[in-house]
Amino acid sequence: MTEEVNAKVLLPCPFCGDKPELVEWEVGQRKYYAVRCRCDVMMGELSTAQGWAKKEDAIKVWNQREV
Repeated sequence: MTEEVNAKVLLPCPFCGDKPELVEWEVGQRKYYAVRCRCDVMMGELSTAQGWAKKEDAIKVWNQREV
């Protein structure tokens, strides 16, 4: 049975159990999104434009990553 991933709810960090945050930044006219936790686990890269163009995609990747 497959679970549907809710693209609006962030799952807790698998390493520390804390609640992660969705971060947003702009490069030129484009917005990017990534998810990070206070224990420095991050999906997406803030220093370059290697985040996701949609919030839902950043959340989906975070929620589906393997530990």
